[in-house]
Parts: sequence; C-alpha cells; structure tokens
Amino acid sequence: MFYHLWSFFVFFVAISIVCGCNEHKVIDAIFRNYNKAVRPVLQQNTTLHVQYELKIYNIISVDEPDEFVTFLLWTVRRWKDQYLTWNPNDFDGCTTLKVTSDLIWSPDIYFLNT
Repeated sequence: MFYHLWSFFVFFVAISIVCGCNEHKVIDAIFRNYNKAVRPVLQQNTTLHVQYELKIYNIISVDEPDEFVTFLLWTVRRWKDQYLTWNPNDFDGCTTLKVTSDLIWSPDIYFLNT
C-alpha cells in the first residue's frame, strides 16, 4: 500500500514540475522594476484605454414613494499594462498569472452624483 501511495506522490510531483509554470520566476521578473504609481504605457504620450463596466449584482431595496433604489454593484475594469508582459518560452510556458490588485497600477475612478 505504501508503495502505491509513494508512486502516486512521485508521479504527481513529476507531472507538476513538467506541466506547471513557475509563478515565482514570472513574478520576480516582471515586478523587479515595476512601479504601480507610473501609468502602464511604454511611451507616456500613448493613450491608455480603460474599459469600465457596472453590473448589477443584487437589488437591495426599492422605495417607490421616494423614488430611491439601492443596488449592490460589481465593477469590472480592463486595461493592458504594457509593463506586465513576458515571453512564455522563458518561463516554462506560463501564459497567465494572478496577482492581488494592490500590486498593480489601477485607474482612479470617482462617482459623482450617485
């Protein structure tokens, strides 16, 4: 029984090493000189297109007499950060990476008259 468990473990680790990308290497490489205070374009005269979507997640309440509605909204922001790119061939074929939003540049968006 132990032999079967050990064989499965070794096989799993071998597959993980062969098929998995090394996220640590990618993160170390792309964040080495990254500054989240700098607008993420290589040439500063380039326009940065930011897509912004508001999606209604839930309607909390509707007050018809006062004409007041409370929503729970989900926001989606998309843009291309030209500093966060890499060649997948240099990183074991790793093509995607998930990082927390506090590590990257984010557009300042304000709501007025809401």
